[in-house]
Amino acid sequence: MTMFRRAGTECVARFTAEEAQVLRQCVAELAALVSDDPDPDDPAVERLFPDVYPESPDDAAEFRRLTEADLKQTKLDQAKTVLSDLLEAGGEVSLDETAADVWLRALTDVRLTDERLGRPLGDVLLQPTEIYVRPILELLRSSVDVRGLVHITGDGLKNLLRLAAPVGYEIDDPLPVPDVFGLIQELGNVSDDEMHEVFNMGCGFCCVVAHRDEASALALLRRHYPDAKRIGHATGRDGEIVRA
Repeated sequence: MTMFRRAGTECVARFTAEEAQVLRQCVAELAALVSDDPDPDDPAVERLFPDVYPESPDDAAEFRRLTEADLKQTKLDQAKTVLSDLLEAGGEVSLDETAADVWLRALTDVRLTDERLGRPLGDVLLQPTEIYVRPILELLRSSVDVRGLVHITGDGLKNLLRLAAPVGYEIDDPLPVPDVFGLIQELGNVSDDEMHEVFNMGCGFCCVVAHRDEASALALLRRHYPDAKRIGHATGRDGEIVRA
């Protein structure tokens, strides 16, 4: 998925079929939850419909009686909007300001109990795209011998093979994989190989530099990204990428 980005007056993102199916499943579960008679003891329900007057059970019950039906309908309508905008086959989604607000509210409601994320799924999916221009310009203006620069998006580390060089790459020390990818893999029943072919798995940009300049390049890049590190090396096996 390309994270949501501003395009004029709209927010635009592109979803693969796998990503769309996982997100649609999560939102559909939310819709089912608010469509049914919610169990007040369910932690997810407590987050969706918190007590406004926790110190006064009677006032809280009366407020819930007066507002819960409308609140449930609003949440259901928001979930249906996301399901309508996002096709099962994936593709590009363009949201105007009103639609983006609806999506944000719906995704914030998708409070997964999976503790690996530690925050609402909506916050994860709507995290702004990382812009690498400044550190890359600094790298190019330095004395480091830069052999290649690759933005890792769809197709994952296979993007390295777009560099015009008769080499392959061995990834022997990859970056940690963000938890959201494990969740996508689990909910979508996606194989490990397919995950690495479709997603960047937490590695958004690769800089190929001369071996002698590794330390200098890392020192520069870590001023912007403290977790930047060497993840592998070039090999003589043209067109081949090996993951350790």
